[in-house]
Amino acid sequence: MKKIYSLSLFLAFTATSMAQLPVSTTAQNKNAVLEEFTGIYCTFCPDGHKRANDFAAANPGDVVLINIHAGGYANPGPGDPDFRTQWGAAIDGQTNLTGYPAGTINRREFPGLQMNSAGGTAMGRGNWATAGNTVIGESSYVNIALEGDIDYATNTLTVDVETYFTGGAPGSTVKLNVAVLQSNVEGPQTGMAANPAQVLPNGKYSHNHMLRELLTGQWGVDISTAMTTVGSHSFTWVIPNDINGVPVSLGDLEVVAFIAETNQNIITGATGPITFTLPAGVSTADLEAVKNVSSAQGYCNTSVTPEFTIKNNESFAIDSCEAIFIMNGGTPVSQWVTGVPANGTKVVTFPSQTLAAGTNNLAYSVSVANVYKYFDVTNNNNNVAADPIRTITAPVTPFPVMSDFEGMSLGDVNIPNMMLEDETGRLYAVDKSVVQGGLPVDVGGFTNSAVSFRFDFTTIAPGTVSSLVSEKIQMYGAPGAEIQFDVAYAIRGTITGDKLAAYISSDCGVTWVKIYEEMGGSGLETGTATGAQNRFYPQAVSDWKSVSAFIPDANGIAEMLIKIEGTSAGGNALYFDNLMVDGKPISIGEISTIESSVYPNPASDVFFVEMAETMDFTVEIYNTVGQVVRTLDYSNTQKAEINTADLAKGVYTININSDKGSSTQKLTIFK
Repeated sequence: MKKIYSLSLFLAFTATSMAQLPVSTTAQNKNAVLEEFTGIYCTFCPDGHKRANDFAAANPGDVVLINIHAGGYANPGPGDPDFRTQWGAAIDGQTNLTGYPAGTINRREFPGLQMNSAGGTAMGRGNWATAGNTVIGESSYVNIALEGDIDYATNTLTVDVETYFTGGAPGSTVKLNVAVLQSNVEGPQTGMAANPAQVLPNGKYSHNHMLRELLTGQWGVDISTAMTTVGSHSFTWVIPNDINGVPVSLGDLEVVAFIAETNQNIITGATGPITFTLPAGVSTADLEAVKNVSSAQGYCNTSVTPEFTIKNNESFAIDSCEAIFIMNGGTPVSQWVTGVPANGTKVVTFPSQTLAAGTNNLAYSVSVANVYKYFDVTNNNNNVAADPIRTITAPVTPFPVMSDFEGMSLGDVNIPNMMLEDETGRLYAVDKSVVQGGLPVDVGGFTNSAVSFRFDFTTIAPGTVSSLVSEKIQMYGAPGAEIQFDVAYAIRGTITGDKLAAYISSDCGVTWVKIYEEMGGSGLETGTATGAQNRFYPQAVSDWKSVSAFIPDANGIAEMLIKIEGTSAGGNALYFDNLMVDGKPISIGEISTIESSVYPNPASDVFFVEMAETMDFTVEIYNTVGQVVRTLDYSNTQKAEINTADLAKGVYTININSDKGSSTQKLTIFK
């Protein structure tokens, strides 16, 4: 005897027409079928998702949503999921769209609302609701209803569809299309801040109504238009474990059907519920993996005890399940767990693990796959990743320290002597090839080097914090220490909340002291692209500035860390280069005790050192590793001209000493 379970998850799905059998024989209005063309790299697509959801919510039971990943923005990059199908390109290709997101309502042309001036069915997201409201106000000559059932034993979906024609249809046949969709698909998404309702706690995006399969082929199957007769149709699909590597979660599947004239002009559509047929003695078991707060403190930990929580979302106890732990993509560690209470939780702990230098990723999962009596239909919540644990085990390096990112390639995140804290994947090395056709100058600081590092706030969700953390630095003999770096930034539109800050830590990252902070207004701005809506790229020396921050009480810190932290407000890209920790062994009282200026900065062939008055003074020029590369003495002079012919391009420290005091300034030389 079989048992049938109907999941409330689908019965609660009010955004589309839940047309359960039998089909109505009373004339009805059309339902709107919105096919939305989207992609994970499409900046404005999340706003399209939100507009589609709002339209469906405003018209419960009258709207069918189908999201089709197609076009260039849907092409996955390295490590990203592939949400495309074999069907999407052809549907995309018949719309005459000119950009993404695009959408069609019932595959009809709506003059005046079209995206392409040459015509076509594609419309921009601002016109979907207008066209959709037109459709749902029209009478339909056919009704449609459907329901699906998944057989646990055979892993097969059966979809039964009924049609009823209440008026005259053109021609003798029309096309029936049946599609399988999937919601709650976790993945990346550019521009997700525009639709926060679908942003997950782990920073990923929840993709909904994603086209997975067309059971009736590319353009449907012919059906009879005979009136006053119920047309019955049945389709089966052996459900794969994944599509293009993206897991198929049975509990997140949806079935929709629509009737079209040829491959265009959809008349109406509907969504139906899905039930589950389970063998005797088998019941559903909705177990969820929940991450625990990491017990690791700071960056100098050498081991961790992994643990996570199993949450039972059923009203009965689960007597057996399997808990699995994977560290850094290695061999899974498994253990059996008994007695997870009804609507309760249980903490699972694994043996202690040794941490590797750099970022350690801990992943957990819970499964009943090997327990015959349970069937977990909502397996999209079975996996969870803990917060990354970052460890610094490299030896301590004495100051001065320099990181200029040279030698790194476009998109590189493996920074010599530094560690990246970035969950967004939008913080990486850039060179001038980032722009199609290339930039006219290099994107290193003051255009005098090939590579810089970019905080790409244009694509990082507001409120997201990303950081660069230095190696351990020993500061003995450095009372006058400071950090210096070069930065380029321009305000985008009216967004001024992007932020850059610098911190130091003497306890390996347990606590931090802020030594620098600038918000994205005039204080941080350097570029000339103020107000532009597109991403900023530094294209001139004047797009850069040098920043320095004094390190308090630096002398004697045995293991100092420096953190450069960027906080996104969804504004503009910020370019960062030539991070240096410097500290000439001088006393605090000797810092900037005389007035002097070094200009122009940056300099090319020559630069000048000018004092407030005529005096005897000495100029010492230090390179980035603290070596004196030139010493110059001047007598009874106020202004000295210094030639740079034997100095390579880069950042230098200029120390000026006299009987009346000393001063220290930074100078960038480009050639």
